Amino acid sequence: MLFGFRGIAVSEPTIYMRWIFLPVIAHWLSWLTGMAGVVLFPVLLTIAQVLILKVYSEAVKPWWWLATLPVTFGCWIYFGPHRYDSAVDPEGYFIRAILIYYIVQCLNSFFLPLVVKENPVPAMIRWFGSVLIAGVCWVIFYYILIRIVPLKTILGYQNWWFGMLLVFPLISLLANALGGLYLIRVRERAHVW
Repeated sequence: MLFGFRGIAVSEPTIYMRWIFLPVIAHWLSWLTGMAGVVLFPVLLTIAQVLILKVYSEAVKPWWWLATLPVTFGCWIYFGPHRYDSAVDPEGYFIRAILIYYIVQCLNSFFLPLVVKENPVPAMIRWFGSVLIAGVCWVIFYYILIRIVPLKTILGYQNWWFGMLLVFPLISLLANALGGLYLIRVRERAHVW
């Protein structure tokens, strides 16, 4: 009972907490494998999103969300931050990779009718909006951070793990927390769509 009804359903805190933490856990688990994380991250992220949808009471077939895996995987491999080259463009390419990630996740929201049979349009709008808010927050937090601490310090050769396993996940937790509010705040004011 997440999309389209008044009040907060019992499952919303579970969905909200999963929305915040599961993508970050997918990030940590994938990057703990080293460079294999480049391939593992989109797979774990898609599974995390399936687990988010699994607690959504109106999700009829949450496993159908796996249909987004080829899009997520292909874009991540082609545009991902593993292609980051600090010698060529220290800030630009990395932030473009993050923006591509969020754009792809917004596009994936159009797969929700496969998962949600009743009221799929509100579900798509809320998923899309939550991802969009999280993406905008991520970029803002990132730029605030690199104004305080230079990117070279965060992603330097010796500090690469510091950036990938601590700094960026913390930014993601904050961004996901703000984006996830859209899932429950809009719903508090909404009437049945």
